[in-house]
Amino acid sequence: MARMHQQWNEVYKRDGRVFEKVQEDMPRLARLFRKHGVKRVLDLGCGTGRHVVFLASRGFEVDGLDIAPEGLRLTRQWLRRRGLRATLKLGSFYRRFPYEDGRFGAVVSTQSMHHGRLGAVRRCIREMARVLSPGGFIFVTVPRARRRTGRWIAPRTCLPVDGKEKGLPHYFFNRRLIRKEFRGFRIHDIWLATAKHYCILGTLR
Repeated sequence: MARMHQQWNEVYKRDGRVFEKVQEDMPRLARLFRKHGVKRVLDLGCGTGRHVVFLASRGFEVDGLDIAPEGLRLTRQWLRRRGLRATLKLGSFYRRFPYEDGRFGAVVSTQSMHHGRLGAVRRCIREMARVLSPGGFIFVTVPRARRRTGRWIAPRTCLPVDGKEKGLPHYFFNRRLIRKEFRGFRIHDIWLATAKHYCILGTLR
């Protein structure tokens, strides 16, 4: 985890807000959340704040959790510039989340929770369920199973050998594994936003 913290911190210090564009499904999800009375949303792996800022601008109470202090600093800066508020916390989502049971109506996590071995990913999924209110929503994006260069350290788990995410574990999913690992949720839809990532929309059973 220390390596992940250091690596993302270095990326954000060097490149700033590397992810600024809102994930393409987020406007539709915001409408869905509002329709179902969601008030508080947790963004796991919020990075430099693209979805924290977007959801706060749509009137939601937003919490963001990230492992990189520099990412949170940039998020606070962005929020101040927009005149928005959110609650940000530093921490790993592979450990117990710093929130009480049932706090959130929705949890979103884009291109984040797969950066661990399967045991860590499973802990994260259990924690998502714990902090959701009954019937609460999840929206998660994860990489689909595909070949890539790197060092395979466990089944479906690869360490890239180059790029910004060099040395960080990547756990790769397919549709069967999504339904297996997220079996505590009712999965409403799984789709490909790009050729590389699955999108998962579900509600807590």
